[in-house]
Amino acid sequence: MYIHIVTVGTSIARNLSMKEDLEESIRSKLREWVFSRPGSKADIEAGERGVPGAPEFRVALEQTVLNPRRISAELNAMWQYLENRRVDKVYLLTTDSGVSYFCARVLSEYLSREWGVESEIYRVEKLGLDFEEGILNLVSILIKYVKKHRSRGDRVHLNATGGFKPETAIMYLIASLIGVDRVYYIHESMRRNVDLPTIPIKIDKSYFKFLPDLEKLEVERVPTNVLEELKRRGVIEIVGGKVRMKEWIRLLLRS
Repeated sequence: MYIHIVTVGTSIARNLSMKEDLEESIRSKLREWVFSRPGSKADIEAGERGVPGAPEFRVALEQTVLNPRRISAELNAMWQYLENRRVDKVYLLTTDSGVSYFCARVLSEYLSREWGVESEIYRVEKLGLDFEEGILNLVSILIKYVKKHRSRGDRVHLNATGGFKPETAIMYLIASLIGVDRVYYIHESMRRNVDLPTIPIKIDKSYFKFLPDLEKLEVERVPTNVLEELKRRGVIEIVGGKVRMKEWIRLLLRS
């Protein structure tokens, strides 16, 4: 089976909000959602409208069916795989926002209706709200899905078009570490599909083997050169006067 893990942004809502031939009430509502703060009243409303009965959902789905590659950056990146029948199941990972969830619901319905492709939506808690917590949850779910399907002999592709760029960079690193077959996305300036090789890499765990001992010490007792090197690499943080390995890195080391 061909499995695609897709990070979902807000391209559907954003593109439709600028489409001049749409009813202004729909466009203005989508604009409000796109620029709303996650967790705000407007953002919560966006998530609640991610159902077939909502007028915004109906219009978004109709427009996506008419011109999927123009309306959805995620579908544009995936298009060659859909045409070649190399998409059997899709995991849609959204940021922790209602508008991202709304777009994922439209994508899920489109994939089911037009291509007969099964999909699952996973709203990644804190993603886009708190970097460390969001990344930890993203790493956790990515490892879970990749391990599950790799153990079955499936081919796993990562569509990294949607979402935030720092998180995308970390996802590419994780993809190389845990054996994703391919990473692809739509290049912003060239507007074409780009496939990135996932060169097998491994973490030198000997570099981290002494960290559990350091975490037991007060920060003043850690050699300055060691502390500065670990901080420079972004591996640790100082909490309550002690060294603490970042949790998403700890999770990677266990994988």
